[in-house]
Amino acid sequence: MVQPHPLNVGSLSHLLHIVTTLQQQGVAFRSLTEQMDTATPHGAFLFSVFGALAQYERALATERIRAGLAAAQRRGKRGGRPRAVSDEQLEAIIAALQAGASKAAICRTFGVKRTTLYETLKHRSAETRSYARQLIIGHVRLPLRAASLP
Repeated sequence: MVQPHPLNVGSLSHLLHIVTTLQQQGVAFRSLTEQMDTATPHGAFLFSVFGALAQYERALATERIRAGLAAAQRRGKRGGRPRAVSDEQLEAIIAALQAGASKAAICRTFGVKRTTLYETLKHRSAETRSYARQLIIGHVRLPLRAASLP
């Protein structure tokens, strides 16, 4: 296996960050292959041109990412991790909780962890959220039909 050199930089912006940090400490940068020395006016000019190129590169990458996300959204794609509990499963879970099933039994039945169950119940609408808090605490059981949930 080939190990990268510790000073091997992955991008121009990373190189610029390293050189700027060194310059703040009073160290000049001299490239052995490009004949650039930041201690000279010519080298400082080239370095600033490289800095502008790095900024342009970052701006282009950001623009491409935003365009790709917008195109995916137009196609109906949703980013992020898939939901652990579908809406149908959530309705069944709430119905089971209303029927008096234990949270541990529900987690085993639906194959979800208890924290996932709590988080799923917590992130619902205001009506479901208040009911979920009561279910999690376990003190109050309100009659709430699954059909009335959002």
